[in-house]
Amino acid sequence: MSSPTGGGRLLAATSADPRGFGRGWGLLHVPAVAALAIAQPLLDVLARGATFFVAHRFSFAEVALVVFLLLALPLPLALAEAVAGRFSPRAAAAIRLLGLAGFSTLLFLHALNRILETSGGLALALALALGVAFAGAYWRWTGVRQFTGLLGLALVAVPAVFFASPQVRGLAGGGGTSRAAGPAPLGSRAPVVMVVFDELPVTALMGADRRIDARRFPSFAALAERSTWFRNAVAASDTTEYAVPALLSGRLPAQGELALTSHFPNNLFTAFGRDYRIYAHEALSLLCPPELNRLGAEAPEARERWASLASDLAVVYGHLVLPESLRARLPAISAAWQGFGRSAVTAPGDGAPARSEEDRAPATAPVRPPGGDRVADFRSFVASIERRDEPSLYFLHILLPHVPWQYTPSGRIYSVPGQLIPGLYGERWVDDAELTRQGFERFLQQLQFLDSLLGELLARLESERLLDEAALIVTADHGVSFRPGDSRRELTPTNRHDVLPVPLFVKAPGQRAGRISDAPVSALSALPTLFDVLGVESPWPMEAPSALAPQPGPRRVMVQATGLFEVPAGFDDEKWRTLEEKLRLFGADAPSFESGGPRPELIGAAIDQLPAEPDRKVEGLILDGSALFENVDLDGPFVPAFVSGTLGETDSDLELAIAVNGTVRATTRSYRARGSAPRFGALLAERHFRPGANRVELLAVSGSGPTLRVRKLVRPESAGARLELLVTGSEAAIVGDGKRTPVKAGALTGSTEVRSNGAQVTVAGWAWDRESNRPPADIAVFLRGEGIFVGTTTDRAEDPGASSPAPAPARAGFSFELPAGLVPGLERSGLRVFARSRAGVASELRSSYRLVPAAAAVSAERSSVPEPAWEIRGSDGRLLVVTPGALAGRFERSEGQARFELAGWAADLDEERPADEVIVFSGGSLLTRVRVGAPTPDAAGLAGRPGLERAGFQVSSSVPASHLEDLRVFAASERGVATELEGDAGIEVRLVNGPRGLPVALLRDGVETPLRPGAVRGFIGETRQAGGFVWATGWALDVEHAAEPRVVLAFERGRLVAAGRVSEVRRDVNRAYGITNPHLRSAFELPIHRSKLARAGADDIQVVAVSESGEASLLATFLFLEPDAGGRPTIQRSDGRRFAMRPESVAGFVESRRLDDLGLHLSGWAVDKADPVSPLGILVFAGPMPVVGIAPDGARPDVAQRLGIGALAPPGFTVLVPRDKLPPRLEDVRVFAVTRAEVAAELADVPGR
Repeated sequence: MSSPTGGGRLLAATSADPRGFGRGWGLLHVPAVAALAIAQPLLDVLARGATFFVAHRFSFAEVALVVFLLLALPLPLALAEAVAGRFSPRAAAAIRLLGLAGFSTLLFLHALNRILETSGGLALALALALGVAFAGAYWRWTGVRQFTGLLGLALVAVPAVFFASPQVRGLAGGGGTSRAAGPAPLGSRAPVVMVVFDELPVTALMGADRRIDARRFPSFAALAERSTWFRNAVAASDTTEYAVPALLSGRLPAQGELALTSHFPNNLFTAFGRDYRIYAHEALSLLCPPELNRLGAEAPEARERWASLASDLAVVYGHLVLPESLRARLPAISAAWQGFGRSAVTAPGDGAPARSEEDRAPATAPVRPPGGDRVADFRSFVASIERRDEPSLYFLHILLPHVPWQYTPSGRIYSVPGQLIPGLYGERWVDDAELTRQGFERFLQQLQFLDSLLGELLARLESERLLDEAALIVTADHGVSFRPGDSRRELTPTNRHDVLPVPLFVKAPGQRAGRISDAPVSALSALPTLFDVLGVESPWPMEAPSALAPQPGPRRVMVQATGLFEVPAGFDDEKWRTLEEKLRLFGADAPSFESGGPRPELIGAAIDQLPAEPDRKVEGLILDGSALFENVDLDGPFVPAFVSGTLGETDSDLELAIAVNGTVRATTRSYRARGSAPRFGALLAERHFRPGANRVELLAVSGSGPTLRVRKLVRPESAGARLELLVTGSEAAIVGDGKRTPVKAGALTGSTEVRSNGAQVTVAGWAWDRESNRPPADIAVFLRGEGIFVGTTTDRAEDPGASSPAPAPARAGFSFELPAGLVPGLERSGLRVFARSRAGVASELRSSYRLVPAAAAVSAERSSVPEPAWEIRGSDGRLLVVTPGALAGRFERSEGQARFELAGWAADLDEERPADEVIVFSGGSLLTRVRVGAPTPDAAGLAGRPGLERAGFQVSSSVPASHLEDLRVFAASERGVATELEGDAGIEVRLVNGPRGLPVALLRDGVETPLRPGAVRGFIGETRQAGGFVWATGWALDVEHAAEPRVVLAFERGRLVAAGRVSEVRRDVNRAYGITNPHLRSAFELPIHRSKLARAGADDIQVVAVSESGEASLLATFLFLEPDAGGRPTIQRSDGRRFAMRPESVAGFVESRRLDDLGLHLSGWAVDKADPVSPLGILVFAGPMPVVGIAPDGARPDVAQRLGIGALAPPGFTVLVPRDKLPPRLEDVRVFAVTRAEVAAELADVPGR
């Protein structure tokens, strides 16, 4: 047979002979199938929603890299095949067939989900069978291999189609159809406030009289009473990414345009940027130039953006390919454009070096309730509004009352376990009137909370005396629809009168009387109307006139799915049908929105007065968060208002009544998501709960009138008991739910963090079943041995890293919000959290402890040294107050051991019992925790005292003694107190001075380590005093290894007085040294108790940082200029090092010096000639001392062109030297550029300036 050539090689790359594998065009077969299975579905979605990349702050070049990486995912497999083909053709064939089977399984799974409605397990099994069959056919038949060869065209076609998309082409920076207006002054000084809400149809605010419902929405009604309400306003688009730029520019977007300044150079912010101070919060757009926005946040680091994008892509892909029953377990992707699977938990892999087994517990980020950011953003914006001398513009786009719906009218949060919005799949409602009604009710109650937030805004304007004189616009980007079987937001012929009508309130400066205008206007008129009420000319032509002077003409809408839509005549009357439907469901007279569900006649009935049948025992009946009803705190931020659960073995279509404390408060219907057990849910009013314990009961309802019957659904007796943690000696077990689960250390892994704000306790963390390599069955939370909550993992842990076998998209994270009343005595005993596997074993999740100064000691007067001075805070919620004398004990170092060991005793003599545990810290970090329970040593002198026979302990550490600094041993009791034990660990740590009296070495446990300048770089910043403490602050970083130092030590006159770890990220330090890990910490804050200092001041404190390899460096305290032998200035460091002065190493100039009331403004640029892609540092000296240090961050394309360098770190800088730091002669202000290699050069002024 002749060998195929040219295109034939692509079609017949392999034969059944394994010798044909591992070479040639066939190596592209697996990447081709992978491109269709992974890249094509993802890129197809993203091409129609490029705002995804805008929300992640990705440039066009980064988007291109994303596409490449998606296509390159199978390349390691192809490379492995190529390598294997050189040695074993059969191994190469196996690799290719395995890849084809795997990727084609994903391809078939995607196709099956689009054409079949089947269970998750069946869909996965069918897809796997088809994938294996495809691989088998590929091996057997030439035609299949030829067909697969043709699929290689996908490697070109998939990215080509993606980049041909108008929105993606718009990311390249073009797409703007207008040029920026010139910066002409507006001639207005009136304050401007513009608020854009998200997903708010105007009919939701209206009552039966077609006016604002003042009883349900008093703040919106108050706004209408002193503004012009354009009742027939329609949105410019059904999607935010088009609607917001249309609102802020006065024109509809063209195809491919995104909400970027480059696409909309003429917008609200650029129009006011010359004359006004701008305070803007944009939720999804990037229209305000960063240099104009005084509320601008620091851009996230590249690694953070890439990690967020990878996480979100995994969630999106899961929604594309997984069966519906499995998709329901994924985080929703309709609530925002990013952060879909974000948990408040950081899993292992945060880059912190471990000190011991205990210390390897991952750090956790601050935990906030889901959606809490939105309210915080709103209130932060309101707080930014002040009466200022300069004219100011305040703009807010807030994702409220947008999904998720989770707020009661009072602003309390309720949680919805499982699916975020029951009945909503993607952007479409299921054909279930009851679930759709529930969604509508939850939306309206959240809208009532938004009304109270609007009241806070109006009150702030009033208190700042701005409400009367300000121009105020309140509107929304688009509405939302609640119709069974219809789209929630995407415009359809049947929901357009829900989605398009939006509120538009315009208050002119000085306006105090309200009026209603029924003129047919568009949201495109918002900006022209603003200019109109300010009495200024529009800086550029607008597509719509001012709403105050409407002109006849069509109103056009940019529809995401179909393009332009022209609002028909008579459309404004269609929205009254939406209003009538809302009034039918929820009435017109009640102050709240409660429909009563399918059986409203039962609301308020006492269940003991209803005709009842015998109770029905239901196996698998679960009331979500049942423990939450046992201690309801109506003064806290959380209320269990959404009552939901799983019905287990029952019919899938039941009418249900939910009773609270013996009275029916809601009715609902059960529903079944495909592939899951029947569930139920209903939203109850807060007033139906009472403080403390509440009894919640579920009843099945049948018949009506005379045949009405209710039947209570209950769990079998064996499942009714709450969980208990039983500990017997060294063994423990979880008992309850009719079973006993033994606790086995290490069977499951994970960590937990407990945080409390006084009213609400959040238990968050991650867990993974090592043995089955899957998430655990559930998470059980215990307080003093009693189970208080059972939940499941639902979120993706941020970065499982090497410590966890969990793949990136795994549902390993959890976060539970519990009312504080459910966990009394939390700070005394803490919570214990266990993960239980499906195989019937449990493991406790790790927690960690920190030794911190007591709040009272920090805030006290300097003249007093109060006790207690320290606290021990546990990540399990425990707080131990360090109280001298509360406990007794002592420890000694064990001799003759290969490992470092301590032995001793600890007891609570007042209670005549052993201490609970011993906690050991080294270098300010937790070394280990051990339980007290060994036989009491004779030396303790406690012989014969009952209850104290087992007060001994032994501490064993694998950390060498030479790595243990500032060892501190504490005994803790269940009373919530701890006492530092006396003893001798035999570890001496001090500085050794050289002949000149300067430190030259670090002595630890008899081992002397020379101090090497530069092994760890850093500086000591401000040394401040607060109460009973002196704080040594600064930063330290092992630049050579891009690692955190192992420990930071503080000395006074050579004697160790404090030790700790770096605790926070310093982005400026990371940037300056080219550190790409965004989690690498370098900042430290060492609290030194004043009792440890020989002198009251902090002048003699020296700080040494020790690297993981054991090298130590003395940190500098300051820089100064000093002339060298030739009279040239050199930059010296207080640790004895100096910067190499090489003027030829840096290119740059100071281009301007401008003096005003604030100080001296300096601007210019600088580039490291040897390494132009690395950022520099800019140091400004006033005389011999530095006054300002910054990192350049301004893009300067002209500099790159002038130097002929393609890739360049941002070289531009602008710095202000405050007036109080200026020297008598401005000529003594000198600017230096410093490279990562600690080479410095003085920047001269531009010649001729």
